[in-house]
Amino acid sequence: MKLQTGEFRWDSHEQGVILSSFYYGYSVTLLVSGCVPLRRLSGMCPLLCGLLVTCIMTLVTPVVTMLGDVVALVVASVVAGIGQVACLMAFQ
Repeated sequence: MKLQTGEFRWDSHEQGVILSSFYYGYSVTLLVSGCVPLRRLSGMCPLLCGLLVTCIMTLVTPVVTMLGDVVALVVASVVAGIGQVACLMAFQ
């Protein structure tokens, strides 16, 4: 495994986990969200909550990466994926 030069020295396996972590959060939450009845809620609440979560995770990603390295970045990406599913649920 060739290590890359630069500020973050992640091997190819770590890069793959980082890149796929958003999809993991998105897909698992999408499967679970099919069981949640949202007919009582208007579409505005899930949309605003999802956008807020995704926006916050996107804004804190550089700071989280500096402080916590790979694990923190993966957690931030998974939470951002969960927020995107909330946005999608607003249109169901």
